[in-house]
Amino acid sequence: MKLRDVVEFEFFQHAAEWLDGVRMVKAYQTYRNYKVVIDAAKKYQEHSGMVWDVEYLDHSFIDGFIKYLILDLRLQYSTLNKYLSILKMFLGDTYPGRDFSFVASTGLREKVVWIHSGELLLLKDIELDAPWDRIRDLFLFMATTGMRYVDTQRYDSDWLMDDEDNYVEYTQLQPGRASYTVLKGTPEEILKAYNGAPPVMEEASYVNGLRALLHNLDMVRQVSAWEEVKGKKVLLRKPLAFAVDKHTGRQTYIMQLLTNNVPIAKAMEYAGHYDYKTFTPYIIPSRRYVTEQLSRLQF
Repeated sequence: MKLRDVVEFEFFQHAAEWLDGVRMVKAYQTYRNYKVVIDAAKKYQEHSGMVWDVEYLDHSFIDGFIKYLILDLRLQYSTLNKYLSILKMFLGDTYPGRDFSFVASTGLREKVVWIHSGELLLLKDIELDAPWDRIRDLFLFMATTGMRYVDTQRYDSDWLMDDEDNYVEYTQLQPGRASYTVLKGTPEEILKAYNGAPPVMEEASYVNGLRALLHNLDMVRQVSAWEEVKGKKVLLRKPLAFAVDKHTGRQTYIMQLLTNNVPIAKAMEYAGHYDYKTFTPYIIPSRRYVTEQLSRLQF
């Protein structure tokens, strides 16, 4: 028997013995719930080829399991946490003295929803009447500077450090860190059109208006996004026009940097990100992107 087979057998043999113990002292439904989690772990191993070896369990392995539970088994956020809690209980009971604190969902974020290059060009070039032009221009300002909505609404001409280069430096309201950008091209034109500051409008008016505008422009390609439904996080497929929010402009800026081969460290710097954990959603490639990139290679 190969070492891999031995490790696999031992882990799930231990799991079976643990379940037998649970059945002796817990209600039958509790036993069934625990068994569903162990079965999911076995399915993940079959699906991914990753072996449950307690000697090598770490954050990256658990992250892969979490993604499988979300994307393939379509678990809701609350159910996901229950699965991880049961898995952590099994590991702690079966392998006492080991640290399994990493068996937790710590980095789940909404999927990045952003406007692609062709869609940006359409938005820039189309003639719009009020108030659609103001909504479009506020979005484009964020998408070409990386500013958060809240910072655009308090924009100050004193942030301009160099008139010739249009270099802007400011402190983000959240999380209170320094950031900078250059107002060339589109953002420069927007400032000139609105007396030196981006359009000001209430958040709800902006978000609802942006959704209506994209819908009217038939920007309805399907995207994935987390949404809270009756207090639970659910991964949904929905038209782009109904998935955008106040963050979409900034997310578009960051994704434009990355898809134009700006190094991750530099993209973080330009966007005012100081933590790789908060930047993780931007650097997990989509299935479509991976397919497109790898299909160009000749092996």
